[in-house]
Amino acid sequence: MREKLESKITEPIPVFVACDRKYLPHATTLCLSILRHTRHRILFHVLHDGSLRSRDEKLTGKILSQYENLELVFRKLDSPTEFRTWTNRFPPIVYYRLLIPLHFRQYDKCIYLDSDMLVNSDISELYETDLHGHFFGAVPDYNWMESYQKNEKLYGKYASIGLQEYCRQIHLPHPEHYFNSGLILMDLKAIRSSGLELLKTACAHAGEDFLLPDQDLMNLYLSEKILPVAQAWNYPIRHLKMPEAKIYHYIGKPWHNSSADAEKAFYWNALKETPYFYQVRAEMLIYEIEASINSNWRYATDSLIKAGWYLIMAFFLKLKQRFSQ
Repeated sequence: MREKLESKITEPIPVFVACDRKYLPHATTLCLSILRHTRHRILFHVLHDGSLRSRDEKLTGKILSQYENLELVFRKLDSPTEFRTWTNRFPPIVYYRLLIPLHFRQYDKCIYLDSDMLVNSDISELYETDLHGHFFGAVPDYNWMESYQKNEKLYGKYASIGLQEYCRQIHLPHPEHYFNSGLILMDLKAIRSSGLELLKTACAHAGEDFLLPDQDLMNLYLSEKILPVAQAWNYPIRHLKMPEAKIYHYIGKPWHNSSADAEKAFYWNALKETPYFYQVRAEMLIYEIEASINSNWRYATDSLIKAGWYLIMAFFLKLKQRFSQ
């Protein structure tokens, strides 16, 4: 049971997530984890690109309605034509977090989270953090900074250079203080007071060929306005364990790998509370089939059979949900 702690919060906490239809199951699971651990009322804004259908929104609303501390709003944002990325690894919706201060002026403060995260603590504690005049609160990206120190080789169009040369090319001012953009606490009042022009300048460069589009952009133009917050609020799940982590960030996606460990089990157990479980398991197996079909055809065949079974279960669950609405 959550402890009753004194709090100055009197209004619902505005929480923003951004997703397309493909990531809606993960965004829904994230929202469930927030509601499960947070004592205050949450006002979710799900920002999307128009790919969500009415029945998608209704299903997410029904899943989350098991909790009473909930308000839910879906908002389609039009992506400016310059909001493109050089690789389909990152859709334009990754930039939506930078548009929040421009589109939602009714709030003084908010929290943004990536859809590939799960909350393991009461986020009202994070929300009450004093940013001391900074625009944003974010967690330093220690994995990225380690890669920078090692000057690791990059990929795609940057495959011929190392990370240090890339930072020089984009004129990154403080690579030794690089922040992860998956979790952002925003002081919207401070941004409206003195940061809108700086934010608009950053957004105007959204079409440039950044390695990590929104994250590089934030660190390039806004790093001096970011206050570091504890790593527990954005802990990257790879190989290390952090029992006191308050928010898990799945850098390696659980739905791309069936290997078992405690952190992935935490994700799958959370997903089981939604009708999306069988659908996502099937998609994971299909992903593994594509990766292994040339090297391990027997494993690929077994996975194909399992994927078919999961898809059948997903179909009947969705059918049940549709008739129960």
